[in-house]
Amino acid sequence: MARRRHDVSKKLKTWNPMGILFRMGLDSVELVISIEEAFSISIPDEKASKVVTMDDLLDLVWRTIQETHGDLGDTEIKWDKEQVWETLRLEVSRQLGIKTEKITPEARLIADLGMG
Repeated sequence: MARRRHDVSKKLKTWNPMGILFRMGLDSVELVISIEEAFSISIPDEKASKVVTMDDLLDLVWRTIQETHGDLGDTEIKWDKEQVWETLRLEVSRQLGIKTEKITPEARLIADLGMG
């Protein structure tokens, strides 16, 4: 029985329902989806897998917005980096149930914010 539990646990750690590698659990998948919807972007799996801190996430989302929307002229909302940061903080807070004060650029998504 112990062997089977280990196999299932190992499988769950590598199971990746959306191909997102971010060491993701359900919370992470839901967060990525909500971020993609908030900014009308699609975050590439291989880039998401490299995100460690909130600052990494901000940089990824900012670059993806710029790549997706060019000079931001084809979106209804004209995003600046500060607006992107505040929106990310609110999304992380809402999705993970964390106070926004705890969500700093240096905060690590898994170790500090408990995403998994």
